[in-house]
Amino acid sequence: MDPIQEAIAEIESREPGDEFSYQAIAKKYGVGRMTLMRRHKGETEAYGVRQLSLHPQHETELVKYIQTLTERRLPPTRLMIQRFASSLAGKAVSETWVSRFLRRHPNHLISAYSKGMSKQRCKADSGARYSLYFKLLLDKIEEYNISPTHIFNMDEKGFQLGRIGRTKRIFSKALYDQKGVRQALEDGSTEWITVLACICSDGSVLSPSLIFKGANGAVQSSWVDAIQVGEHSVFTTSSPSGWSNNDIGLAWLKEVFERETRRHASTGYRLLLLDGHGSHVTMDFINYCNDHKILLAVYPPHATHTLQPLDVVMFKPLANAYSTELAEYLQDSQGLLNISKGDFFPLFWRAWSKTFKPLLIKRSFEATGIHPPNPEVVLKKFAKEASDSEESSTSVLSGEDWLKLKSIVRREVRDQSNKDVKKLQRSLHHIAAQNTLLRGEVRGLRNSLAIKKRRDNKSYTLQLDNHPEYHGGAILWSPKRVQQARDDQVSRQQQAEQLQLQKAEIAEMKEKARLCKLQLQKEKRVERERLREERRKVAAAKLAEKQHQKPLNNARKVIQLPQKGKRKASQPHKPATKRQKRVGVAPAVVGVASVAPATPARTMSVRVLAMFEFWPPQQHEDTRKMRLYHQQQ
Repeated sequence: MDPIQEAIAEIESREPGDEFSYQAIAKKYGVGRMTLMRRHKGETEAYGVRQLSLHPQHETELVKYIQTLTERRLPPTRLMIQRFASSLAGKAVSETWVSRFLRRHPNHLISAYSKGMSKQRCKADSGARYSLYFKLLLDKIEEYNISPTHIFNMDEKGFQLGRIGRTKRIFSKALYDQKGVRQALEDGSTEWITVLACICSDGSVLSPSLIFKGANGAVQSSWVDAIQVGEHSVFTTSSPSGWSNNDIGLAWLKEVFERETRRHASTGYRLLLLDGHGSHVTMDFINYCNDHKILLAVYPPHATHTLQPLDVVMFKPLANAYSTELAEYLQDSQGLLNISKGDFFPLFWRAWSKTFKPLLIKRSFEATGIHPPNPEVVLKKFAKEASDSEESSTSVLSGEDWLKLKSIVRREVRDQSNKDVKKLQRSLHHIAAQNTLLRGEVRGLRNSLAIKKRRDNKSYTLQLDNHPEYHGGAILWSPKRVQQARDDQVSRQQQAEQLQLQKAEIAEMKEKARLCKLQLQKEKRVERERLREERRKVAAAKLAEKQHQKPLNNARKVIQLPQKGKRKASQPHKPATKRQKRVGVAPAVVGVASVAPATPARTMSVRVLAMFEFWPPQQHEDTRKMRLYHQQQ
């Protein structure tokens, strides 16, 4: 610690009211009396502090802000830190300032390479969910009395045949600076080969299974030439994709897991932890496990990066070891030989043998809290840190313009060494730093919101209304051409909107015409009903009149019929003259005529009685009178 800081610390360690001498303390630590007095009273700051681009209190707030971003899974880059510091300092800071800043805070900050993590995995990292997982897992281990030799973890790992992972290399500085050689040679084959691995919490490992890309189950001899019986314990198969599937998963369970773990389990249960891959949770897979006393524990979705021993500890060293073996292979061949499937196994087996050792396997189960049972190894990452710190007594005060407040404090407060005054000064620095950082965060969120709104707009293919046709139809979109396409799109959109308005107007007119037509049809229907009712009334009146006239007409006919019959009976009957063909002249018969007998008058009377047999009484009376009339005649 700086001597001046040690002297100030001794002064502040005294109880309030205790007398002390600046001269004695300054002499004790070898510092100037006036310098010590001014520094203790806050009248001046150290020369080094004045020379810093960022005040130490601002640096402390920046460190806390970086910790907050890291907790959100958003650790900043060096460029982001440079931008944050420039905002706090009010002026631009250099790239080397970031390096010095990191060296000043080695206990709180570290620079490291990072790979992206999906949002699903970030959301899956939940202390509450993981607590439920550990409770269920440990309860089942205790319930079924599962020993460490019967706890297994199985997963698959893919290898790209000719791809080397990221490694540090030593380059010729001249060539590297000229940007001539900045990458190492690699085969570049991207064909996948999958490895099914299974480890036990006692440090043992099952035989690996290799899945090549090929016809289902078919394995070429050249792929397995390097495998020697008795020396290598490995299984091989193939699939069209080079990855595991339902059939391979079930075959692995029967041919590898059951065969190699059955002798250790005797009559007890075995626990198999795996992810929720489709080939691991089929009905055949689950039924086989139930029939053979194998308990299945499926990890929560998107949580294997935190809970699975193979993912957390084992697979990364295995991939690094394979990259090392592949790099040595390419180095030996000077890049002249292409790597083939037959070359994969020797490289993989050496990497496997170096990585899957009992000590590292046991460490993987410890790191995930499975054995020995210790959920806190995982859950402590999600526990809230204690809010108390070494500066807990300096709570934050509110303020808006910290520079103005600081000048007021220095002008109005004489005793700058007072603890409350120092707390106020630190609070002002905290407020200023937080205000600056939060403004930057709000600005970033606003930009993100604008991007989201822009994404919500439906995308369209850029089209030019008039563009020259080139051979092949290729178009290079310059900014001017893009703007022209945008203008054309706006014009087309306006035309489309106008067309929509026209269609809406036409549709409205059609609707009005339809309603008018319906109204006319309704009026016509009412008119037809009125006319039909009038015709019905006229017809009914005519029918009633006809019914009323019918008896009179009948009586009139009865009176007329006898008279007509009498006249016909009194006339002499004239025989019909028959015409004959004139064959010759025949003598005429003179004085001979045939006369038909006269029809008796009674015949007509009987006919009349028959006709009026069912007449009303009045008509019967009329009939009786006619009979008397005929009898008198």
